[in-house]
Amino acid sequence: MAFDSLNSRWFRCKAVAVGIEASLSPGDTIITAYRCHGFTMTRGVSVHAVLAELAGKRTGISAGKGGSMHMFYKDFFGGNGIVGAQIDGMDVLTVREATRFAREWCVSGKGPILIEAETYRYHGHSMSDPGTSYRTREEVQSVRRGRDPISLFQKRITEANLCTDEEVKAIEKKVREEVDKDAEQSLSDPEPPLETVYEHLHHKLLPGFKVRGCDLQTWGTPKV
Repeated sequence: MAFDSLNSRWFRCKAVAVGIEASLSPGDTIITAYRCHGFTMTRGVSVHAVLAELAGKRTGISAGKGGSMHMFYKDFFGGNGIVGAQIDGMDVLTVREATRFAREWCVSGKGPILIEAETYRYHGHSMSDPGTSYRTREEVQSVRRGRDPISLFQKRITEANLCTDEEVKAIEKKVREEVDKDAEQSLSDPEPPLETVYEHLHHKLLPGFKVRGCDLQTWGTPKV
């Protein structure tokens, strides 16, 4: 057989789909994560269309382009009905206005709204990412010069005569002093006592309950 219990990794996982479907009406919609094969069939898709999709055939439910991960059917709940917007996340005024619109939209009962705020990361994604293997330093500097959020906002408020260059410099000086003070304070603050490291992991820890890896008695027996 082309599809048997050994080749079908979603085999034996369908009690969830069947049980849920038993409580739904034909007009209801649902959304699932991985392992949606069973849900696809219980929602009305033919077994042939599902298996054809797994085999990469044009007759599959996603025309053979979705495979095991992307089953589609009209009675799945889709996100295409959610209003969305793309905005410049480097412009604080644009973000403010878009958020104001989104809030008014949502609180008025029109449903959710999705905002994609496009930003630019100056540094690497993590300490192991230098951030220069997939882009040039010139690219980063170009964005800093033309789209930096702080510089752009300063330019806007000074051109609108809402603030002078001298006032901007005074604000920068004050903010730097406050941040430097807080940074120094945070480094000199006391560390938590060792015995409190594993507190706040549970709402109410049962007496004598050992959390593996969080207690020396559960880590293993020391060798003499």
